[in-house]
Amino acid sequence: MLKAYHAFWADVVAASATSDATSPRLAQHATGVELASLRTRLTDDRRAGRVARGAPRLLRTTLAALDGKKATVRDCMDSSHWLFYDAKTGALRDKPSGKLYAVTAAMVLDHDAWKVATLDIREAQCGG
Repeated sequence: MLKAYHAFWADVVAASATSDATSPRLAQHATGVELASLRTRLTDDRRAGRVARGAPRLLRTTLAALDGKKATVRDCMDSSHWLFYDAKTGALRDKPSGKLYAVTAAMVLDHDAWKVATLDIREAQCGG
């Protein structure tokens, strides 16, 4: 399941590099509310002419709960190396915030594959 969580982030990073809301990779490790939210954000990014380069650093991935076909993963994310750029010119449109974010992912077993169903990301002092 933690492997699926990390694969989810790899899919998001890949789709964000071109702001591709139709990437088939998204549905491999996301479902429901989170899949719809990802597609909306990527569509908005494409309309705004921005793409994301780099990747978030996942600092503390842990399985917080497991109950049959549901699980909760907690993490601490540093997004300072995952920034927005102009899709046409490549110019940086962002700057590192220096903040850390507590991530809570609700995962579900969907047709024998673990997927992120909801993702809650909040600013927090979670590093260490």
